[in-house]
Formats: sequence, structure tokens, C-alpha cells
Amino acid sequence: MRRRLLGAALPLALVLVPAAALAVNLGDAGGVSYRFQAKHAAANHPADAVAACPKKKSPTGGGYQFSGDMGMTLDQPAASKPFDGPDSDNRPDDGWEVRGQVNDGASALSFAMCTKGEKRYVANDHGAFGRSQVTADCPGPRWHVTGGGGSLGKPESSTLIASFPIDGHDTDTKPDDGWEAWGYAQPQDRIHAFAVCSRKKPVYREVTETLDPGFGSRNEAMCGDGHHLLGVGGRLGSDPSQTARVFLATPDDFNRDQVYDDAGAMFGQNDLTAQDPVTSTVDAICTR
Repeated sequence: MRRRLLGAALPLALVLVPAAALAVNLGDAGGVSYRFQAKHAAANHPADAVAACPKKKSPTGGGYQFSGDMGMTLDQPAASKPFDGPDSDNRPDDGWEVRGQVNDGASALSFAMCTKGEKRYVANDHGAFGRSQVTADCPGPRWHVTGGGGSLGKPESSTLIASFPIDGHDTDTKPDDGWEAWGYAQPQDRIHAFAVCSRKKPVYREVTETLDPGFGSRNEAMCGDGHHLLGVGGRLGSDPSQTARVFLATPDDFNRDQVYDDAGAMFGQNDLTAQDPVTSTVDAICTR
């Protein structure tokens, strides 16, 4: 296992995205800039979209969705992670990338939440086959996770099924210490987790509900008045062996002011073949 330090729910109106859409400004609030990009891919081809942050800002977190002509699809990403653009450094501090394979032709949608200030981008990975998981930890107790993601190396056959903030081995119970990613991998693949960490303490919101076998749900965790979304994560069940997956993890414009800063949203589904209900958990990480 390796740990690397890489450097110092959505409304339907946005789901129907033109295939040729470029980067879109989803608003600015509380020092956070919200950016979005969609890129179309033909059936059975890889889809890739990168939402770039504005100059002098870097991502605190990101989100993803796949969208078809009729709205959200059940295609899943193989990666949702911070992105290193064509600049002079090798830090993934330039935007947020989403990659995956689409079955019937769809657009990959990438969302980036961006701020000024110092951040640390940490990654960890190991070999993966079947249901797998990995965590990336923030550098120390004075660093707090603001967002994160995961990836697998083979988008044509492997999928990211959940990613979310975690509590480490400290004295509190806040999920502020790192990020965990779950995936389903084919042989000779690797699973990666990415954590974005800041010295500024965020606010952590969590909402849970129960999904019976065969049911899906869109779940939201609100930041609250005066707070703005920095990152979003979600999971179903307590471990990646569950027959449940997260298909969407996005920022949301709850008050419809055209700024996507109000909540973290996720859509998850428990398989019809599942034996038991699972707990759906969405995490919103917000400014203090």
C-alpha cells in the first residue's frame, strides 16, 4: 500500500445538458466558485469531463453525474478526482475530472468547488480485484478534509461505487481526517483514494435514510444559512460488498438562486437482488 502527498442531488433542469457544452459557471458564494463541465461520449465508449477552477483558485472537492437524453443514467464513473492541468507543476490543483464508460451514449458531468488558500492533495492506492476499498489520510491533526474522490484504472470494466469523508484515530467523531473510496475492479487493476485537506476547519453535515432492496433515492445534506458547499460524498451500506452503488454525487442549488452552494446531493440504488435494506448516507462539507 502506498500513501502519496501530491502537493503543498441535482435538479433535472441541469441534467439535460447539450452534448457540446463547455465549462459553465454555477455561481460564486462565500469565496467558493462552482464550476461545471459536460462531455458527450458515444455508446460503449469512455467519457471524460474536466471542470476547471478559476485562476488563483484550486478545488476543495468535486462531484459527478452521467446524463443521457432523458436525464440521469445509471452509468457509474471509474474516476472522480482532482485534476492536474497543463501548468508548470505536478499538483492536481487545477480542476476536477470525471471518467467512466457509458452504455447507451451519455455525457459525463464534472463539478468543481474552488477556493483560494493552501491545500494538500493526498492520494493512496493499492492493487484491486472485485469489491475493493482504500483510504487517503490528511497529513496531520491540523489538516481537515474538505473533499475527495476515487478512481480505478480500467474505465471499460471497473467502477467507482462510493467515496466519502472518514473519521481517523483522533479524539473526536468528525469525518475530518481523510477520504475513503470503494470500487469494483477487474483483475490487475488499482484503486485510488484522493483527499483534499485544508487548515481551515469546515462544517460537516450528514443525512441518512434506509433503502429496501430494489429501491433508489436522491438524498441531500444541507449546509444551512451562511454556509457554502466545499465537497460532497456518499455511500450505501457499511462496506463495499453490499449490492448497492452511488450513481450521483453533486452540489445542489436548493434555494434556486443559480448558485450551487446549498447542499450535497447523491442518488443511490439498492439492487433488487439484495437480501437486506442498506443505509444511504450523503455527506456535505461546508464553509464554517
